[in-house]
Amino acid sequence: MCSVVGKNYTCEECGKRFRHIITLQNHRKLHQTEKTFPCPVCAKTFKQKFEITIHMVTHTGEQPFSCDQCPARFKRIQALKNHQQRHLNPRPFKCDACDEWFGTPTARKYHRQTVHEGLDPFRCEQCGISYGRRLRLTQHMMKVHGEVIV
Repeated sequence: MCSVVGKNYTCEECGKRFRHIITLQNHRKLHQTEKTFPCPVCAKTFKQKFEITIHMVTHTGEQPFSCDQCPARFKRIQALKNHQQRHLNPRPFKCDACDEWFGTPTARKYHRQTVHEGLDPFRCEQCGISYGRRLRLTQHMMKVHGEVIV
């Protein structure tokens, strides 16, 4: 009896490795086919038809993936999965400098910059004044410079 350990078949085009030759052969077809499926809205082309279905939500605004624990809905399955992790552990990101926990890596980074490093990440490009919160910069821009930032 012969057994193959590991992934011994490699795609020469992209370097992806496969355990079975048939899987590699099927994968190679992705590189051989032309992008033949155009989006009817923006004409972007795709190699496989299912990719258009995924892409179309950018035009329709459809949110087919819904959370079973709250009313939240999402365009992409991965966004739903990320969201559902928050129900399991709503604050999984710990600050490495203190005992605070955060819901997103971005919130943790913001905390670290403003609390531990003393940075004010929201800086007015016109006068150089900086703020710890985007809302404060937005208010400053409107009041002092008469501009709305998006």
